[in-house]
Amino acid sequence: MNVHDFIGEQGRANPYGVYDIGANTGWVSVGTSHDTPAFAVNTIRTWWQQVGRDLYPAATRLMITADGGGSNGYRVRAWKTELARLAAEIGLGITVAHLPPGTSKWNKIEHRLFSHISMNWRGRPLASHDVIVNTIAATTTATGLKVRAVLDTRDYPAGVKIPRRWRSGPTSRRHGGAGRMMGFMRNPFEDPETSFRERYQTLLPLLGQSQTRLVLAADANDLIAHGFPNGIDIVARAADVGPDTVRHGIAELAALNTPTSS
Repeated sequence: MNVHDFIGEQGRANPYGVYDIGANTGWVSVGTSHDTPAFAVNTIRTWWQQVGRDLYPAATRLMITADGGGSNGYRVRAWKTELARLAAEIGLGITVAHLPPGTSKWNKIEHRLFSHISMNWRGRPLASHDVIVNTIAATTTATGLKVRAVLDTRDYPAGVKIPRRWRSGPTSRRHGGAGRMMGFMRNPFEDPETSFRERYQTLLPLLGQSQTRLVLAADANDLIAHGFPNGIDIVARAADVGPDTVRHGIAELAALNTPTSS
């Protein structure tokens, strides 16, 4: 039996969970279709709608840790696309930090949530979806773990292909120097100064001065290209630097993109 994928006479059952480290609470969606990136992200969406936004009303971004493979793998374009869509939908910046391959046992959701779920249903026949959902929801620990579980009967087709050109969109950025960490912003052209400021709070401390100037330059050029003639000033305020720093970066970026003759 696969630990996270149960197939029986009554169909498929795929538990996908969210564990809130600070609150010591879990949310598990039990899917009846395929374990896909769309299902994974919809679990996060449901958690936010049912729990997260009430618990954290002042939140401006989400930080997610995830395994490096599976439906939420760092190389899965559908996972990234769905997260970018979610970020735009709920108006939050989303940062994802992927654990390297082979290190999933250090993911806190494994030993603070799913391990207790496994112990709780040990020896019990999982005869139906209701039994699975109710058994998961009944999981508790001496440290106060509380779990909510729901059945997700939506259809999630397997094998959905996402074109590589999604990477050219403005809503997804890989955090340089941070390994497999990516940020997904709300649409930066709706409120550019706020959107970029949120991203810079996480991204810029990871970069050197020259890298920072190039990032700011690229963002300023994007804003100017999308109808913001004051893009340099917007980026400078968001990053809390002088406009000359951004202009310097634009000159460096132009030089890097200018072909040299031999």
